[in-house]
Amino acid sequence: MENDEKLKIKVAVNSFVKQKGLSKNELAIQLQISSATLSNIEYERWDLLKNEMLVRVWNAVKPSNEWVLIKTSNFETAFELCNDARMERKLVGLIGYPGAGKTTALKQYYRQHPNTWYVSGQKSMKPRRFFEKLLRQMGVMFTGTIFDMIERLSQELNNRPGSILIIDEAGKFDDTMFMYLHDLRNETEETTGIILAGVEYFKANLEKAVTKQKQGMPEFFSRIISWQILQRPSRNEIKAICEQNGVTETEYVNQIQRSKDFRSVSNGIKNVLLIQKQNHHEPILN
Repeated sequence: MENDEKLKIKVAVNSFVKQKGLSKNELAIQLQISSATLSNIEYERWDLLKNEMLVRVWNAVKPSNEWVLIKTSNFETAFELCNDARMERKLVGLIGYPGAGKTTALKQYYRQHPNTWYVSGQKSMKPRRFFEKLLRQMGVMFTGTIFDMIERLSQELNNRPGSILIIDEAGKFDDTMFMYLHDLRNETEETTGIILAGVEYFKANLEKAVTKQKQGMPEFFSRIISWQILQRPSRNEIKAICEQNGVTETEYVNQIQRSKDFRSVSNGIKNVLLIQKQNHHEPILN
């Protein structure tokens, strides 16, 4: 790794902790690395750092500048929802079809705001792992029973009023996880906004659980104040995304404008750029 690349990592680390309102020690806990690693980066002790570790840190803190983002209607809707949930300490739902751009917008919001915590749900994620990950995001190393972890997480959030917890892919959780989230909500409703984001079946499955009177589900569902539904991309939005990311030929733009979701738009643009590189015999970077 060249020296200028290493200095770029140092700048990115300092920018990230400043933007997120984190200490270097809290960032080290979040990344599951030693605080000495970040100290070595700060004082440019490169001989003490392996390239693999530098790459790991870079992947966690690098700015998202590989793609020019457009403030689409969905992007602005997600930001407005997050701001409202934070200011009014609301628990709200955000629903978007696959490729609606919700994850992109939510991650950008997370990157740009302090006291903002983001976790993406996984089918294989057990409750203990979920709460460990959340606590680590806040720079807290803590283990115990799930009850103890919810209590500690609630304390941390309540000590940081104006916090917002963003839980993406919430539809992948089971009913037990939602009951734990209900406990967390009860402990933090005076201080913390919570966003639950997922695809269409997330809300539909919750409604089914309520209809079947599954334990705890009617109570949890009733705590969600509102649901925001994201829209399909407009032709003007697709055109703007194409142009800002280097695709301006009318033929290509027209083809991409047939896309029904933003993921397809992104894939279409990348395919065009790849074709253009090949036609000009430019090297194709991974």
